[in-house]
Amino acid sequence: MSKALKVMTFNIQQLPWLARKIGALPIVGSPGESPEPDPKGRALAVVRAILDLPVRDQPDVIAFNEAFSETARPVLISRLKSKYPHIIEKLEHPGPDFEEDSGLMLFSKLPFLTLPNGNNHIYEAFPKGAGSDAWAAKGVGIVRVNGPFDPTTIAFTHLQASYDAANTENADIRADQIEFIHKTLLDLADGNLQHYANSVIIGDFNIKGDPDDTSGEKNLVFSNTPNTFGGDFDDGWRVSMHPP
Repeated sequence: MSKALKVMTFNIQQLPWLARKIGALPIVGSPGESPEPDPKGRALAVVRAILDLPVRDQPDVIAFNEAFSETARPVLISRLKSKYPHIIEKLEHPGPDFEEDSGLMLFSKLPFLTLPNGNNHIYEAFPKGAGSDAWAAKGVGIVRVNGPFDPTTIAFTHLQASYDAANTENADIRADQIEFIHKTLLDLADGNLQHYANSVIIGDFNIKGDPDDTSGEKNLVFSNTPNTFGGDFDDGWRVSMHPP
């Protein structure tokens, strides 16, 4: 039996100064400071939470969301790189369209394979965003890892947020972003995902999936329609996870 690949997605809530500028957090301190009162301490707590897991439960690949803090980023790298030496440190759009990077980081125990673009990763910024999310270069990063199992393609992302209590706002933008990820993976696989049969998409989807959800957004996203996101991908939480 082949070994299972263990992946983790972790929104570490290390927001940038921009979060104050646009009113998402109160304006205190000086420009350039992190909104977190102790970004290094928070980064150390994140590292400790991961490394304190039982060895059998430690992930092979970790995708961080909201890793915006330039103070915390080097702490994460220095403390995790001995166990996770293969790192995507920052994904950002090269143009002037955004004031912040994507907030995405990825750490892997497994080496990255070279992708068709000749690099060890692909990054594409979403064409659509709303509210304060539109200030950051949200998008999708893609890597491919090798190990004691078949090569696996991993797309990591952070979708558009809702700003209402029911988490229903901006569902149309999330749907557009999901289709963008789907198309990006199809393009990578020359239109046939069977060429990249082991593919995983992880990250903060900002889609409610708990029993009190009334939007139906999750069921719509994973509806089993041919040639759609739900037709090509299963909800990993539903089919692969187990109670903690």
